[in-house]
Amino acid sequence: MPSQYVGISDDGGDKVLVGADGSIGVASGTITAGATLTTVTAISNGATIDLGSAHTGITLALVPVGTITGGDVDFQLSQDNVNWITVATTAGVGITTGVNKFMNASVVVSATTDVEFPAARYARGRVIATITGGGSVTATIAAW
Repeated sequence: MPSQYVGISDDGGDKVLVGADGSIGVASGTITAGATLTTVTAISNGATIDLGSAHTGITLALVPVGTITGGDVDFQLSQDNVNWITVATTAGVGITTGVNKFMNASVVVSATTDVEFPAARYARGRVIATITGGGSVTATIAAW
């Protein structure tokens, strides 16, 4: 287990702890987690994580592995494992070598409206632009 974690708190005070190696620990409460992308470079959907029931606190931890010079990842949620909604993206922000990114699913923003995403049972990462530079990305989903 890594000696250093970065904590993310939800409104209830529970913390999701993500290590530099992508591992996840819990400070309090319960957590459902799984890897959605593992050393991926090509445009593709990540593995679907079935959270077992609907959750309102869901985070994707994106860990770049090696040198990254381009590429983007979406964070998607679904209530039925058929219809997917992108709730966060690195598009326009990018992925930086050595910098973990955390995407939360609390608000969906579109050109015409801001919608709070009530709950979802399924989550995944999705590479939407090829990861370049010789590195890859790994992403883990955590829900509480």
